[in-house]
Amino acid sequence: MWKNFNNIILLGFMAAGKSTVGRELSRRCGCDFIDLDARIEVDQGRTIREIFASDGEEAFRNLESNALRELGSIRGAVIATGGGIIKRGVNREILKKMGRTIYLRAGLETLVKRMAVSEARPLADRSDEGWAKLQSLLEVREPFYREADLIIDTDGLTPRDTVARIIAELEKGEGSLEPELTVSLGEQSYPIFIGCGILDSLADILVSRGFTGRLALVTNTTVYPLYGGRVEENLRRAGIECRTIVLPDGEQYKNQATVTTIYDHLIEAGFDRGSALVALGGGVVGDIAGFAAATFMRGIRYAQVPTTLLSQVDSSVGGKTGINHPLGKNLIGAFHQPGLVHIDVETLKTLPAREFSAGMAEIVKYGMIWDGDFFSWLEEHVEALTRMETEALVAAIRQSCRIKAEIVGRDEKEGGLRVVLNYGHTFGHAVENLAGYGAYRHGEAVAIGMHVAALASFQRGYCTAMDVERLVRLLKAFHLPVMPPAYPLQRFLDVMGHDKKSQQGILRFVFNRKIGEYGIEEISNPEKFFAAILDGLRSR
Repeated sequence: MWKNFNNIILLGFMAAGKSTVGRELSRRCGCDFIDLDARIEVDQGRTIREIFASDGEEAFRNLESNALRELGSIRGAVIATGGGIIKRGVNREILKKMGRTIYLRAGLETLVKRMAVSEARPLADRSDEGWAKLQSLLEVREPFYREADLIIDTDGLTPRDTVARIIAELEKGEGSLEPELTVSLGEQSYPIFIGCGILDSLADILVSRGFTGRLALVTNTTVYPLYGGRVEENLRRAGIECRTIVLPDGEQYKNQATVTTIYDHLIEAGFDRGSALVALGGGVVGDIAGFAAATFMRGIRYAQVPTTLLSQVDSSVGGKTGINHPLGKNLIGAFHQPGLVHIDVETLKTLPAREFSAGMAEIVKYGMIWDGDFFSWLEEHVEALTRMETEALVAAIRQSCRIKAEIVGRDEKEGGLRVVLNYGHTFGHAVENLAGYGAYRHGEAVAIGMHVAALASFQRGYCTAMDVERLVRLLKAFHLPVMPPAYPLQRFLDVMGHDKKSQQGILRFVFNRKIGEYGIEEISNPEKFFAAILDGLRSR
């Protein structure tokens, strides 16, 4: 990790966390840690606050510059600097020569909250007037901080998460734009980028993958305030012309009217076949934007930037696009592969707990149908995943995407093998439809559907009662429902009769043969089949 620089130097405003993060980073990297302010205090026998009070800021800045010059021969250390060290141009030049500079960025609200627990900050005035002064000071320093080699946004991150993100960025190597995975589909192959805090690399990756024409950023009213402005700024800096289309949020808007809205924007802006879309949001945004890309001018390129766990591990990979019809989910659509998938797990930090749990259902599915060892790993890492620990999240998302990429690479358009990805979905889609879209999250309905599928597998002797119990226990550990709503059987059958996997009254159903293996069978008498399962469920 040290091959491209001599030291790691942490920059940032007061209370950005430079000392705390620096100590943890040095421990993780097995190197020395130097706190420049602490070194000055030891040398002077006084605190920074005392130096400011007796000698003034200018005298302190002289001491700071001298201390920095004395570190010129240091190699292989993590160095935490003072917030104002970048004020002097000579200091900035020294810092650049000493190693890799990293700006720990945080919003003023976050910084003030952190300052409230510290009395050691000489420039921190907590009055209204002090707030305005801090804001002005931050605005003056921000351009200098942004000259850093790497910028890490720390809002909402623990020090441990911040360190994990720094390490991930450094281990990628300077200028590295290599994907984690590739969906192998010949000329339609595309990369999947996975990491923590990689959203700001999106523009560079788009350019490197040939997205050089005009772009439309398609997002929704929930995601845009969180990440839209950041992505727009990132694209503008890369010289990419971008038009933003903000859609209303919700499954109920996954319809032809919303797609027409996108068409209207594209036509009004003069988009052509050389243009492209970027879908920033969850599965609904990705499906709608993908379908618009598949059909506008008979097909233009698009990129998936999923921001929910469900979309990161499922809908963003594989090229399924579409919209709903009153009689069923995703009945109108097309297979249209994205040009790339860009997954930043840091976006999950703003995801509601219920949405996170819904995404875990799809991750559990991969273990049930494909990888028993992965299922066991999930059982062992429930606590780490529910705490949203970065390393566990990245590992779970990477393995889920790897499994889906392998399946899609072998069967792009669901002619055979890809049907296994519908495990839990046949009954799950019926639950969603009957309850009204939005009553159940997609992942919640799939969790219920997986329970039904596992019971069906047990009744046919394909798996053991313990397999079913392990599934139920894991789903409940991720706060997912497992019992179907009490609708009459005929209502479920009516909805499943419109399912895409139903042909002439015969339903293709995915079973699990123990945990980690699958089976696909045609169900010629769905009424008898599901009656037995639901009777078994209701008698438990």
